[in-house]
Amino acid sequence: MPPEEKIMSYLVMARKWRPKNFEEMVGQEHIAKTLRNALTSGRIAHAFLFTGTRGVGKTTSARILAKALNCKNGPTPTPCEVCENCLAVNQGASMDVLEIDGASNNGVDNVRDLREQVKYAPMHGQYKIYIIDEVHMLSKAAFNALLKTLEEPPPHVIFIFATTEVSKVPHTILSRVQRFDFRRISETAIRDRLDFICGQEKIQFEVEALEAIARKADGSMRDALSLFDRVVAFTGESLTLESTRKVLGIPEDRLFGNLLKCLMTHDTAGCFKALEEVYHQGLEISEFLSGFGEYLRDVLFSRQEGITPAMLGVGEARFRDLRALALDLQDGDLLRYAKITSDLLGGLKTAPHPRLWVELGLSRMAALDRVVTLSQLMGQESLPPVHIQPAPPVQLPTAAVPIPEPIPEAKKKSPEQPSSPTPSPTVVGEGEEETVLKPQFSSHPSPAFKAGEGLGVRDLPAQWTALVDSYSIEKPLTASPLRYSHLRIKPEETPVVEIVFSGSGHHDLFLADGEGKRSLRNFLAASLEADSIFTLAFAFEEPVGGTSKSAPVTEGLNVLLQREPIVKTLLDMFEGRVLEGPV
Repeated sequence: MPPEEKIMSYLVMARKWRPKNFEEMVGQEHIAKTLRNALTSGRIAHAFLFTGTRGVGKTTSARILAKALNCKNGPTPTPCEVCENCLAVNQGASMDVLEIDGASNNGVDNVRDLREQVKYAPMHGQYKIYIIDEVHMLSKAAFNALLKTLEEPPPHVIFIFATTEVSKVPHTILSRVQRFDFRRISETAIRDRLDFICGQEKIQFEVEALEAIARKADGSMRDALSLFDRVVAFTGESLTLESTRKVLGIPEDRLFGNLLKCLMTHDTAGCFKALEEVYHQGLEISEFLSGFGEYLRDVLFSRQEGITPAMLGVGEARFRDLRALALDLQDGDLLRYAKITSDLLGGLKTAPHPRLWVELGLSRMAALDRVVTLSQLMGQESLPPVHIQPAPPVQLPTAAVPIPEPIPEAKKKSPEQPSSPTPSPTVVGEGEEETVLKPQFSSHPSPAFKAGEGLGVRDLPAQWTALVDSYSIEKPLTASPLRYSHLRIKPEETPVVEIVFSGSGHHDLFLADGEGKRSLRNFLAASLEADSIFTLAFAFEEPVGGTSKSAPVTEGLNVLLQREPIVKTLLDMFEGRVLEGPV
């Protein structure tokens, strides 16, 4: 064989494995079925518009449709592939199927020539078919010149338009054609097609390598076949993931995982090392950032319930790795990382110093604090309730904790109690007036009260300060309104423990939260003796004269800020301030 013929004998994969009939169309089954039904029923339109992204089969489908129309057995949904018309279409030599490049034939004169040609009958087939690729490139004058012919063409003429930008096609054209929207081809469909081709070409392969090619193709079958051709030319008859990454410049998942872990631990030095490894391997930084964005997307969706590896287009092993890494993150963390990564990728082309631009962006991500939910920030997560005795559900604001029998009248307080700045307790007996104990909270926390020391119900007023201090360890912000309250006992058949809030208005924060009231009830129940019974109630006490003075409120808030650092953090975060006067 002469050298020239040997050189020209090779046909690239994208041309060799181009679909030849509707059954071989990948990812466009909805279009293939519609066209087959139209051919079977004879409902053939005079003009079609195929639109979609690159490499999804628009021009290929136009050729298949042209072959089905002009086949000796046609119009038929299954061209014979052996008649002269079918062979001529496959070879691009049919005199009745004319392919026109809209980008280079976009003038009004070109359309005028086309209008003259459509008058002549086809030479061999039943139809004269005009396939105009990238039709959106036609000028406005050319579109206007085509309108009349397109609306009422001769019966032997069929137009098939293909475009990647249907938004640029005038509505006057769209209203005269049958439009078919081609979908992006899924990674699974591309991988399965490559698997089939490997079997036909006798090529050994790793599934991960085909998945990497499918992901890189980004929904385009033509791109996938071109990439596949490059890798096969490098590896020969053995297709591995390592060789695929090397040829296509695809970063390893290990690099993405290491970088994400460095961001999670605020390890700026580790981020620099990860970036240095990218440059050392000769990878394009834009390719790395794009891959890292996709990796963040996979980690984000792997956290969600109901997501399967097939939905993400990844294998089982990679899906397990993603989900294990996602357990230590919040959705907000991943979304912030993805936003900054997208900004870095967008500004990379115009950055005067690309490496510095990326390094500063990674440093900014590493410096970000981890995201917490509002309930975590306010300490509102409910803890397992402490059960003294089995109790039915309790209704608030009045809640009762039943016990087998009431408290004996001669019950005495525990001999030892934690020190507290409050007055000595007074037990209210029958016929006596209610005794109100108003603890004065100092700016320094009292010794933590130890739950479960066996207090009696009537001992609670004396220990209110210590109880609030102990409760604030578990629920810092929930306990804050309790510092503006005092406690009193109402001697009834079932003693009523009433928490009375002052006129500062902080009770609104507490009473509005049902979970806060339940957690306080469980805390008090755990602090009492096992045979204790009480009803928990809440009240509001108006200040003398019906108004509150601003000085005590402001002073109390300042004390609160000193004792609760998380409050100051909240004010800084939301740019808040302490108000003068009643809140």
